[in-house]
Amino acid sequence: MLRNASLEYAKARKQVASLTKAFPKADWLIGNHDALTERQAVTAGLPPDLLKDYADTWNAGWSIHPRFAKLIIDGVIYSHGDSGRAGQDAAYQPAKDNFHSTVIGHFHNQAGVRWWANPEFRVFGLSVGCGIDASRLQLEYGRRFAHKPILG
Repeated sequence: MLRNASLEYAKARKQVASLTKAFPKADWLIGNHDALTERQAVTAGLPPDLLKDYADTWNAGWSIHPRFAKLIIDGVIYSHGDSGRAGQDAAYQPAKDNFHSTVIGHFHNQAGVRWWANPEFRVFGLSVGCGIDASRLQLEYGRRFAHKPILG
């Protein structure tokens, strides 16, 4: 358990450093948890311009895309997932709606792939699950929820 925000930030920077070493080139789609600092600053009445950008905050050389961005790589749509449909098969529904294979995060309790096909198209919806074990402090807020995260 972490004792304060400074210790939590130092530990997070160390984790991000190990990820950037393993994946020096990556696309980072800002999600709802990433944007929490900015949302809290605005709630406190501070202008978002006072905050450092994500690249400076985390010392990550990745391509960083704003919240709700959709990235298309090789015909597959990638998004955080908090701007689309919710519910069961949250990745499958927008894949069908857009006639594009779709990969999303956001839904901690969904992981897996579901396909549909017709004579002209084969499309999948992939939910990636969660990157944090449910027993960790970061998911304390979800302990009361019936659906638990799937480590993906």
